[in-house]
Amino acid sequence: MLEYIQRTNFQNYVKGHQFFRNLSPLLGHGIFVVDGPAWKTQRQATARIFTGSNFRGVVSTAIQTNLDRLTTIIGRHADRGETFDLADLFFRFTLSSFSEMAFGTDIGALSTESDAPVPFAKAFDYGQMVMNRRFTNPFWPVTERIDGTHARFLAAKKTIDEFSYGIIEEREQAGRGNFTGSQKQEAARLDLLSLYMALRDENGAPLTRSALRDACLNLIICRDTTAQGLSWTFFHLMRHPKLVEPMRKECDETDKVDYDSFKNMTQTNAVFQEGLRLHPSVPKNAWEALNDDQIPNGPRIEKGDLVFWSDWVMGRDTDVWGPDAGEFKPSRWIEEGQLKKESQWKAHFFNGGYRL
Repeated sequence: MLEYIQRTNFQNYVKGHQFFRNLSPLLGHGIFVVDGPAWKTQRQATARIFTGSNFRGVVSTAIQTNLDRLTTIIGRHADRGETFDLADLFFRFTLSSFSEMAFGTDIGALSTESDAPVPFAKAFDYGQMVMNRRFTNPFWPVTERIDGTHARFLAAKKTIDEFSYGIIEEREQAGRGNFTGSQKQEAARLDLLSLYMALRDENGAPLTRSALRDACLNLIICRDTTAQGLSWTFFHLMRHPKLVEPMRKECDETDKVDYDSFKNMTQTNAVFQEGLRLHPSVPKNAWEALNDDQIPNGPRIEKGDLVFWSDWVMGRDTDVWGPDAGEFKPSRWIEEGQLKKESQWKAHFFNGGYRL
């Protein structure tokens, strides 16, 4: 059924008006909230940016920089024998990393001097919390004004906008968005904002400031899923400490753990795949039907219906994963010493089809 909705008849299903209404006040018209031609245009633009060389130059660099900061903080706590919140550290790590990828700026979320939240991080966290809560409260346009949430949300959005537009204005003044041809390699060593500023539409016009802001914030919003995946995986590693040694051995045998070498770390990949199977970062989802439809060997769908599915349930389905589906068992991802490649419709924790 999922393959039919997300690939075969993809054009008939969208995230829908409700999804856009809940998220657009913060995320604008970014790739994760729009549908139709607007989504297709942004997907094409994003595909031009997320090349292998750009990934290595922008993403890997930001991850490594912030990973060094993260291990410094963990080491400090360990040396002092302190108890600390690892999940909170992972959320700060991913926010710092994704912000640096997007804007090329250290927002201070992983300061080794203080755990106090910085303005942008605090505002972004609050904005995300409000957006998530809207999905369980259909009356939020009213209740948020009554309980003061609306005013606090606007204040948080103002902080985010001042930060985002401030950096965009600095780049425009510096002219860092004007590179083409041979300068693309240099762009890969900058950040994603610079790469987006280099894009031109079919008429040769650059992206507007609001489009640049939306593109960058829609990237940063992804930090939640990464932090959740890390948190749950380490939760299971603490319950299964015997799994740590094979992972440590792979790290010791690798000169440098990076984008290319990580793909060859079978044990480590298996552990993270298993963590995502049991705890998908988006445990449930729904798309809206644009027209009446009949799902093959499934239900009749009417225009406007929401089609729900749960990757959390699918990951624990014994018919799919066997009688031990509820167990944390990374070995299920290894076959003859190699990492197994499961279908995206079975291992659906990264979604499937055209809209990942």
